[in-house]
Amino acid sequence: MSSEKERIAKKQATEFRLRQGIGPQDPIRFQSFLVRLKILAVFRPLSDNFSGMSIRQENFQFMLINCAQSLGRQNFSVAHELYHLFVEPNNDEYHVCMQTQISTETERKADRFASQLLLPDAGILSMIPEEELKVNSIALPTVLKLEQFYFSSRHALAIRLRNLGLIDARKQDELMQDVKRGARSFGFDCALYEPSHPCVIGDYAELANQLYSNGKMSESHFMQLMMDIGVDVFSMDNDDRL
Repeated sequence: MSSEKERIAKKQATEFRLRQGIGPQDPIRFQSFLVRLKILAVFRPLSDNFSGMSIRQENFQFMLINCAQSLGRQNFSVAHELYHLFVEPNNDEYHVCMQTQISTETERKADRFASQLLLPDAGILSMIPEEELKVNSIALPTVLKLEQFYFSSRHALAIRLRNLGLIDARKQDELMQDVKRGARSFGFDCALYEPSHPCVIGDYAELANQLYSNGKMSESHFMQLMMDIGVDVFSMDNDDRL
C-alpha cells in the first residue's frame, strides 16, 4: 500500500473529524454519531460475506450493517460507509454502495479512510508507552486498551499497528490468536468481539414519509428494500407509509 494513498486517507479522515467537531485523538461512539448525522441505520444479521451497504439520495442517508459480525467489525463497517456517504465524490442523485468480499479501488479507499477514522495515528501513538514503541514490543494489555478505547476489532488494529511499523507479519498473526481469551485474562469485557442484537437507529417513519412525499423513490422500490432488511411494511397502515 503506497504511502501516498495512506496520506490521502489520513487527510480525509482528519478533515471529516474536524467538520464533525471530533477531536483528532477522540474515539467515536458510532451509534450516537449516526443519530447526530440523521442517518437511518439498520443493524441485522446478514450473510458472512456481506458487511454493509449505504444509500445516499439528496438529504436522505441510509445504512445497513451486518450485526452477525463482531461489534468491533461493525464499527469499521460504519466508518467505511461514512466514506461513501460523506467523502466519496459522486454527483448521482441516487447512489447505492454495497460492502462485500469483492474488492475494488473505491472499496479500498473506503477501507483506508475507515481505518484512519477509527484509529487515528496520534491517538494510537499517545497511548503506547515509550518502551513499547520499538518493533514488536507492544504488550497485549496496551493492545487491549487501544481497541477498547477506540471500539475497534483486533483485525483492524493489528493492520494499523503494522502500517505504523510497530509490528511485523509474525506479530500481527500472533495478535489474532485467542482474542477473547486474552481480553478475559486482563479483565476486559468481550462484547467488542461478539455479535450484537438487531436494532434500528434513526426515525424510520419520518424519513420514509420524507422520501415518499418528495417523490424521490417509488413506493414499490422502497417497500422492497425495507422488506429485504426485515421491516414489515405490510403491517403498517397506509397513513404510516405515505
